[in-house]
Amino acid sequence: MDILKKQKTEKSHLWDQIIVLMVLCFMSWYFYGIRAVIVAGIAVISCFLAEFIFIVLSGRKMHTEDTLNSVVTGLIFAMMLPASVPYYVIVVGSIVAGVVARQVFGGRGHTIFSPAAVAFAFSSICWPSQVLMYPKPTEALAFITVSNTLYPSITNNLLATMSPNAQDIEVILGEFCGGMGTTHWIVLSVIVIMLIIRRTISPLTFLLEEWELYLPLHTYFHNYLMFR
Repeated sequence: MDILKKQKTEKSHLWDQIIVLMVLCFMSWYFYGIRAVIVAGIAVISCFLAEFIFIVLSGRKMHTEDTLNSVVTGLIFAMMLPASVPYYVIVVGSIVAGVVARQVFGGRGHTIFSPAAVAFAFSSICWPSQVLMYPKPTEALAFITVSNTLYPSITNNLLATMSPNAQDIEVILGEFCGGMGTTHWIVLSVIVIMLIIRRTISPLTFLLEEWELYLPLHTYFHNYLMFR
C-alpha cells in the first residue's frame, strides 16, 4: 500500500507540474505564435524518445513516472529557450537532458543537477547566438528558418549598456526579450505558490530544481536596482 501511495503521489505531482507548464506554453503561444508550441513539442518528444531508447537498451522497463518526467523536463527546457531557436538545437539539448543528465546517473530520483538546466547550459555553450539571442514578443516567426532580428536578453543588455531594453510596464507584463516561459514573472510566481500549497514542490525543491525558470528575472532585477 505504501508503494502504491508513493507512486500515486509521484504521478500526481508530475501531473501538477505538467499542467502549470502548459500554462506557460499557452503564454508562449500568445506571445510568439504556433512556433512556440512546435518548440515545446519537439523538446518533449525528443526527451521522451532519448530516454525510452536508453532505458530499453539498458534492459529496463520504462514506467509511467519515467514518461511524465520526460515530459516535465522537455517542457522546462523548451520554456528556457527562445522561440526562434533552430530545431536541431532542441533535439540535441533534449538528448543531453534525458540521457546525460538523468539516465547516466541512474534515472529519475538519482539526478545530481536539473536535467533541463544541464541541457540549457550545454546548448548555450555550443550555440550561444541561437540560444542567447531572442525575438521580440508578438513578432511573427517562420516555422522553419527564422529571419527576424534577434536581441540580447534584458539582463545582458542591462549589463552592457547600463540601461534596460524594455519599459517598466513591459517588464511587469512579461513583454521583453527572453526565454519563452521565463519572462512571465507574475504567472511564474502564482505557479510556484500553487505548487508549494499543493505540496507538489517544497521551497527547498524549488531552490534546487526549478530555479532555472526564474534565473533571468533574478539577474535582471538585481542589475536593474544597481543601475537605477
